[in-house]
Amino acid sequence: MESALPVTRRTGIADIHPIGPSVPQNAAVRIRLALIACPLLIAGCTTTVAGTAAPAPPRPLKSSIIAVDVGDWVDTGQGLRFVVEKIEVDPKCTAEKPLPLGRNRHLVVLTVAVETGAGFVKRSDTPVWDTFLTYGPYGFDTLISSAGPRCFPQEQSIHWSDPKPNGRYRGKVVVETYSTEGLVVHKDWKWAYPG
Repeated sequence: MESALPVTRRTGIADIHPIGPSVPQNAAVRIRLALIACPLLIAGCTTTVAGTAAPAPPRPLKSSIIAVDVGDWVDTGQGLRFVVEKIEVDPKCTAEKPLPLGRNRHLVVLTVAVETGAGFVKRSDTPVWDTFLTYGPYGFDTLISSAGPRCFPQEQSIHWSDPKPNGRYRGKVVVETYSTEGLVVHKDWKWAYPG
């Protein structure tokens, strides 16, 4: 009985063309070589532990970064102090039209209060509230998208574009990440989350 699929014979090996008779011989050979090479390339680039690819360990954080508890004030030495009052992971968005998060993404939401003294002068190294980063099991994994900032009404965000002396500021900072637990890092300080 003849096979319904086209078969070519070379050196006694039958090669079945999955695409059909219109595939040129050299294209079929390239397809077969690619199918053979892919698993070899993947196997050569990963380390397998109990059937699971083991990611490379992350670079450790600098030892000079200071661990701070949620609720403790940080004095920057610039006439400015701030406190992370609360850290939430994946809280319910309250904006009228929040954007959906991407696959396997999470929101880490910090409630931050900032106070400046009478002698405060903004400098180039003054803390900025969009520089909070997340550090998870695979290292820094902060994501940039428009979903995080649009999770809450704009008036709930901390407004820090032009801080003044004797100022008081309070609001939310939203960080998008792949990790549901880890560290939030801001300049020389770090906080564990979930906090």
